[in-house]
Amino acid sequence: MIISANISKTLMEITGEPRADIAILEIIEDAVEHRIEKISAEIKGLEEKYSMTFGEFKKRFEAGEIPEAFSYEVETDYLEWEGLVSRLNKFRPDDLRGYASGLMLLASEQLAGRLDIHPTNIVSSAEPLDDKARRVIEEAFGVTPYNFYAASESIGIVQDCSEHQGLHVFNDQHVLELLNEKNEPVKPGYPGQVVLNNLYNRCQPLIRYRMNDVAIYSDEECDCGLPFPLLKGIIGRQEEVIWVENNSGGYETIHSMVFIEFFVPGLRRLQVLQEERNRIRLKLVTDGDKEAILTAVTRRMEEILSGKNLLGQVTFDLEPVNLIAPDRKTGKTKTVISAVGPPKES
Repeated sequence: MIISANISKTLMEITGEPRADIAILEIIEDAVEHRIEKISAEIKGLEEKYSMTFGEFKKRFEAGEIPEAFSYEVETDYLEWEGLVSRLNKFRPDDLRGYASGLMLLASEQLAGRLDIHPTNIVSSAEPLDDKARRVIEEAFGVTPYNFYAASESIGIVQDCSEHQGLHVFNDQHVLELLNEKNEPVKPGYPGQVVLNNLYNRCQPLIRYRMNDVAIYSDEECDCGLPFPLLKGIIGRQEEVIWVENNSGGYETIHSMVFIEFFVPGLRRLQVLQEERNRIRLKLVTDGDKEAILTAVTRRMEEILSGKNLLGQVTFDLEPVNLIAPDRKTGKTKTVISAVGPPKES
């Protein structure tokens, strides 16, 4: 495929990626994700109209149990519905790779019965893959996803193996340091900022390159026997932190990891938005008894705030939604978005 310099430049400007090949992949992933969302929304509209899935509708239609089954409206809906389901299932990949949020979207469609694909290998990258997302993907496809961490600056930095006991750091190609705010190495088990040194790029070496990501080293060894050191996990971007004012006029932080590990039965997706210093909004995608889930989320949020002596000082609102859309520029879905940022005093 040949792409002109002008188009390549435009794609890199849209995605913010300095490499044209990565920009093209991001545009394609974004387009596929958008198409899936559009088809899924149309299918969901028909499910709500008839209060059943297409599989149930088809059985009842063929059994003559659908009122006015041969009316123009019902027959048109049937053909449209059948076509949408067919389009969603037409592509049957053996190998499925994408952002964690995109894989979650496909998993949700699979669990809802609107998708029927059976990949044998799944790889998540570009976003943190938390335990909740891993469980949902595994439940949907019967495959445990691999977690792959890479960047435009250096492809293939860490990945877990089939044991899924941590992320192997490929230290034959990289020196990966985790540093604190004083630029000192952190101990295993403690979060630190990712600082990268690559050992293979002789044209443009990267020496102590700050990735603005936060990760945690493990002091354990994987049962697979590979010699590479382990990370417990990649937490995400360093700036994904909520700063709030405490009762003493100082400031406290609530890290994105609190929300990445936020678990409530029936809560499929969560996004936290801070639009005022001491007020946050939680966008929720639920599956099941909505009122019970909202009550459980409220209780969990109160526990988190109480643990930091912020209950009553920080308020929150719950916003149930059908979908949490990815960022239109990057195609990634952030767990935490703060329009406020850190206080100037800090």
